[in-house]
Amino acid sequence: MNKPIVIPIEKIETNTPSIKTFFMKVPLIAQQGIPGQFLMVWTFNDEIPMSLSYIDPKEELIGITVKKVGSSTEMMHSMSEGSLIGVRGPYGNGFKIAGSRILVVGGGVGMACLFSLILPLIEEQKNVTVLIGALTQDELLFQKSLQKYTTYENFRLSTATDDGSTGFHGLVTELMDDTLQKETFDQIYACGPEPMLKTAFNIAESFNIAFQASLERYMKCGIGLCGSCCINEQIVCKDGPIFESQVLRTMNEFGHSKRDPSGRLIFITE
Repeated sequence: MNKPIVIPIEKIETNTPSIKTFFMKVPLIAQQGIPGQFLMVWTFNDEIPMSLSYIDPKEELIGITVKKVGSSTEMMHSMSEGSLIGVRGPYGNGFKIAGSRILVVGGGVGMACLFSLILPLIEEQKNVTVLIGALTQDELLFQKSLQKYTTYENFRLSTATDDGSTGFHGLVTELMDDTLQKETFDQIYACGPEPMLKTAFNIAESFNIAFQASLERYMKCGIGLCGSCCINEQIVCKDGPIFESQVLRTMNEFGHSKRDPSGRLIFITE
C-alpha cells in the first residue's frame, strides 16, 4: 500500500515515561504485515518510519511504538484516541524464524520491532530467552507485557539497566555475553542503537551463532528510490531493515557511519 490512508487511532498505551504504543485498525496491513517490517507514518507535519510492534490479523489491529525524540514524535505523543494519522506500507523484509533455541536482545525502543516477533516465537513453542536493556528501570520497554509469559516452561525474561536500578547492572550486550557463556542458542534476533547492535553482532560472531538485526537509517521514501537510507551497497528500506550475519559482515559502515538528511556521511555516536 504505497498511498497513505488516513485512519483514527483506536487505542493508546503508555509504556514508559517517553514511549507510547498507538493501535490502529487496518485490515490489509494486519493481514500482510510481518514482524520486522515498518510503516511510513504521516503526522500531518512529517512522514517518519515506524516498526510494526503489534500485528493481530484476527482483530485487524496493528500497533506502532513511538519514543518522543523530535517534533513529529512529540506531535504523536500529544494525540488522543480518535486522532487521525496517515499510514502506508508495510515495507521492507521481515525476520526469518529459524532454529529452536532463540535469544532476543533489545535495547531501548528497539524492543518495538522485536515485540511483534516474540509472540509468534512463543506460539510456535520455541525455546525463547528475551533480554531487555534500558538506561533505567522506568524505560524498560514491554517488560510488564512479557512478564506474564514467564510461567511458560520455554520462556525466560531478563533485564539490564545502565544505572543498575533493576536486573543486571550494565549494558544489555554485557548481559548477552554473560548469557552465551552459560547457554547455547542457534539464532539471535536484535534491535537497538547501532553501536549496541554492532557489539551484539561481534559477540554472536565470536560464538558462531546466526544473527538477524533490524537496522535504522534516515528514510524519506520507504520504497528504495531516494537512497537516503543506504548503508554500503544495501538500501535499508528495500533490502532490509532486517539483515542477517552474512550481509552484516560485508558492511564496513555498520556501527561506524550513516547519512544525515542531506546525504552527508557522518560518524555514528552513542
